[in-house]
Amino acid sequence: MRYDTIIIGAGLSGLAAGIRLAMFDKKVCIVEKHSVIGGLNSFYVRKNRVFDVGLHAMTNFTPKGVRSSPLGKLLKQLRFSHDDFRLCQQDMSEIHFPENSLRFTNDFEFMRQEVAEQFPDQIDGFNKLVEKILSFDELNLDDADRLLSRPVLESYISDPVLIDMLFCPLMYYGNAREGDMDFYQFVIMFKSIFVEGFSKPQGGMPYILNLLADKFKHLGGELKMGNGVKTINAKQGTVDSVTLANEEELATAAVLSSMGYVETLNCCQPKLAEAGVCETGQVSFMESLFVVDREPRDLGYDKSIVFF
Repeated sequence: MRYDTIIIGAGLSGLAAGIRLAMFDKKVCIVEKHSVIGGLNSFYVRKNRVFDVGLHAMTNFTPKGVRSSPLGKLLKQLRFSHDDFRLCQQDMSEIHFPENSLRFTNDFEFMRQEVAEQFPDQIDGFNKLVEKILSFDELNLDDADRLLSRPVLESYISDPVLIDMLFCPLMYYGNAREGDMDFYQFVIMFKSIFVEGFSKPQGGMPYILNLLADKFKHLGGELKMGNGVKTINAKQGTVDSVTLANEEELATAAVLSSMGYVETLNCCQPKLAEAGVCETGQVSFMESLFVVDREPRDLGYDKSIVFF
């Protein structure tokens, strides 16, 4: 069997890429080593209760009819309507540090007022930083000079606590490095979380994942679960096939991988020189889930998400 493209990983990015390719009559196969779709944003069932894992809210919320936003563009490209996603907006979230707390909603002006109240001597610098963020072209990656975020923030804001509070949610959602992040990525996440905001689909992650998987299969895409990629095989300097964990070989003209840069390099055959010099990062995370016999509000938890 020969495919136009093989996609490694049935998470949100893999499923979305598969849908786009299948729309244009490409023969596409998504291979996933786990038995459940979702990747980082997955789910499992215990005692008839569905648990979401990973990131429990979607960023980039914009109201129905806003077509220029990332969400609007995504819906258009995947040919879904806003109603298909059944999104519910957050009420309010909070960044909670020992020294200060900042609340934010999907109305950015609320957060601006929070900064003015909690850090009155920093609001002018914060507003100038926001102007830079809103005018920055985060999608232009042609500039070879790498720009880190912390020096940029320090040029506008002098309070290190406020700087760390701004970093906190953005690093949870979109950073794999300790201490700092590329400024273009900071801008992407700032707009996604603070300017646009959080939402969650009714039915949680299983609903969104199944919606994407059903569309992919309806368009003719193939989904192979529980059988990860063992090697990515190249001939004459270009990809030729992948070998799965069960030794099945799938011929392909292209591979899109969402399993991570280092992991992808390590799968390549023949071995690439870069594989020996790239190390897996130290940042990871763990998650604890609790089932209680009452609503969170009854226990004093009235925020959608608390970052600390």
